[in-house]
Amino acid sequence: MDHSPDRLRVQYATTSNLDARLALHERFNRHPIGWLRWLLDQYDFAPGPDILEVGYGAAYQWKGDNHERIDASWQVMLTEFSVGMLSTAREATSGLGFTYANANAMAIPFHDNAFGRVIANHMLYLRP
Repeated sequence: MDHSPDRLRVQYATTSNLDARLALHERFNRHPIGWLRWLLDQYDFAPGPDILEVGYGAAYQWKGDNHERIDASWQVMLTEFSVGMLSTAREATSGLGFTYANANAMAIPFHDNAFGRVIANHMLYLRP
């Protein structure tokens, strides 16, 4: 499989491919709660950690019903390779106090131990 930056730039230039995959989750989900709410429930973040999310896409897990579940003490940095996704994510998380960076998951531009928690959901396909 081609994991080149150029291929990823094209595949994820907009949210359309990601939206199609999310629609499959929504259509075939049989769990009493939705995927994105369930996913946020899996995090064990005490108040106050600095959180880095690598490859957050359109930041869907942070919007909607999940807004109210975000601890005000969390300092969240979202990084994404796609400028189109970055724009959508900023809109989705407006007012939450998140920060954003355009960055390649294969070369994260932060020092080791810069964050208390790191999230990298659905990123296995980027392995070298």
